[in-house]
Amino acid sequence: MVIEKRKLRYICILLYVFLVLSLPDGIKNMTALYKMSTRGINVTYTYNYYFSILELPIIIWGLYKYRHSNVVRFLKIYVLLIILNLAYWFLSLDNVIVLNSYEMFLILITGFSAAAIIMDDENSFEDIETIMDWFTIFQFVLVMVSMVSGASGVNGRYAAIGMGSGQTANIAAHYLVWNFFARTGKTRIVPALTALVTIILTGSRTNLLAVLLIVVVFVGKFLKKQVDDGNGKKILLLTIMGMALMILMLVSNKGIKIESLNRVMDLTHGNILQNITTDDSYLGRLRSVEGSISILKKNPHGLPFSLYAIERESARAFSMEYPHSVLLSYLLLWSPVIAVGCLIYLVRILIRAIKLHDSVAIYMGFMVVMFILYGAPILYSKTYLAFFVFVSYAKAKLNYITENQVKIFERGYKE
Repeated sequence: MVIEKRKLRYICILLYVFLVLSLPDGIKNMTALYKMSTRGINVTYTYNYYFSILELPIIIWGLYKYRHSNVVRFLKIYVLLIILNLAYWFLSLDNVIVLNSYEMFLILITGFSAAAIIMDDENSFEDIETIMDWFTIFQFVLVMVSMVSGASGVNGRYAAIGMGSGQTANIAAHYLVWNFFARTGKTRIVPALTALVTIILTGSRTNLLAVLLIVVVFVGKFLKKQVDDGNGKKILLLTIMGMALMILMLVSNKGIKIESLNRVMDLTHGNILQNITTDDSYLGRLRSVEGSISILKKNPHGLPFSLYAIERESARAFSMEYPHSVLLSYLLLWSPVIAVGCLIYLVRILIRAIKLHDSVAIYMGFMVVMFILYGAPILYSKTYLAFFVFVSYAKAKLNYITENQVKIFERGYKE
């Protein structure tokens, strides 16, 4: 691999990125250059953000590598967001300057810079795959440390250190679909298992069901890739073990106290459709959709790019912290024009992958659907890192396929 032939410096940079983005709030608070809290808003959970001086090298190095990176050219959108929020200030509208709320800008640029470092144009597809494999394993280790230390585990739901359970599960779910369908190299079973266990430990049934649904719907492509990669026997063994565990849970009187599996099983008792439509999670998401639309009607230009702003308006509109949808959140935070433009960009990659008959389409379809139906404002740089890397990887892979098709055509034409 290219990484093995390069200086130790790059490995050290990656370790630094992974560790700093995973710092617990206590250390970030002690090294903070900027702090923000959503105290004073009538919401269930108060969010505290600390921008550590240790994150500055990631931003500086990432922006330096930007021109020599295969990361998507999102920096233009970032500049546009700055201009938009300055316009709010100039027009005396609610803005991040008056709110002294810059956390979303800092989270976004830190995650994007980290992605630019990973998408270094000296890295091959195999290098990027290896980095994301280890990134996923590292998140699993952080979940285990958090579980053993008691740092997380409210209501049986665990999270990686420095993150919430929802976004810990979301990163793992995106990795699984990308790993099973989009990567050019061999599917790696060990990081896939750690990602699956991570989702189970977080208690996120939405992410668990979403991954299972994708695998079931595209089972033909899934099995073909596993057989081609030499993982056929491993997948068969894991499937048998998984089915045995599910049967054990169903027949056991006491059950196995795994939150996400238990929550899934609760939906299967009686009328499944009725259970889903009367479920607290479903009703909460429905309420957040209605509330978000009402906020957008009052603020057609959107809100400042501020967590404080969206939490305040959400608490007023539907008594929740924020919309439980990435798309709805960013329609408000980025303005409808920018958010829809970014969605169209993702859909164009999806359409291009379909035309090229590449399984990247499965991952991009998963991403678009999950962005619409699941999620919230992204509150952790690691989440941005994962999403930017996976989208950049997908685009780079499609570019590579297109270039090779052109070369084959030109070679055949000359002959």
